[in-house]
Amino acid sequence: MDKFTDVLALNHNIIFGDALYKINKTRQTKLRRPENLPREEDCQQLRDYTLRRIAELTSDEYHVWNAAEYCELRDLVLSRLTLFNARRGGEPARLTLSEWQEAVDGQWLDSAAIGNSTDLEQRLFREFRITYQTGKGNNHLVPILFPLDTCQGMMKLTDQTVRSFVGIHQNNVYAFPNSKHSLDHVSGWHSVHRVSTDADIQCPELLNPTKMRHLISTLYAARDVPEQDRRLFYLHMGHSEKVNSAIYQAPLSHQEVTKVGFHLQEIDQCKHFCCN
Repeated sequence: MDKFTDVLALNHNIIFGDALYKINKTRQTKLRRPENLPREEDCQQLRDYTLRRIAELTSDEYHVWNAAEYCELRDLVLSRLTLFNARRGGEPARLTLSEWQEAVDGQWLDSAAIGNSTDLEQRLFREFRITYQTGKGNNHLVPILFPLDTCQGMMKLTDQTVRSFVGIHQNNVYAFPNSKHSLDHVSGWHSVHRVSTDADIQCPELLNPTKMRHLISTLYAARDVPEQDRRLFYLHMGHSEKVNSAIYQAPLSHQEVTKVGFHLQEIDQCKHFCCN
């Protein structure tokens, strides 16, 4: 076995080089092309549909829930959190009841610091709840921000009386549980796809967690924000600046043409002028 692994290591690039090249090329080109990103009008349509359905399902405080309505609300809230936070499909889906309770109790926030914040910052503290969960690889924590429009839905999904009534196992620790007395959590990708289909999105296959991460990374990269804010954004996304620019964000072709191209053109014209 040792000899085999030595020979494999020696010939690894010969055997797998072409495959690795094709994977990296696909990641660098096909996955990052603008036409492969979700359309912004589809994102807006999905957002409007999601918020409207969450409001309709949670408007009646004394509503008697059934399993179908609970599962729809679960998928709506999970889809909203996944896409809003630009999280991977499996991250908010495995949110636990205790992590949601930490957000409700504000355990990740310093009340003294909030009191000394600006008016804008205090407004944002009122409009969001926050918790942390393990990210990809389980070796670091990533934040989950809860907009106020998801909080009422989260309260219903985590209410033990409602969960028991619709057939959620009493020992299921997840905030987005599978039904029929399962102990597991639902699939985030399938929840997003279901909501996109229900909302009659024109290209639902483009509206998935991975492509949304690409879109938000691209839009954020084009914004004029301080370097410190960019570092916080990379921490939120759970990856580095290098990964963000090399993998997630689409090439900033507009800036390449209007900014870089402009200066290169000036240099080129100046060169020809000097030559003449």
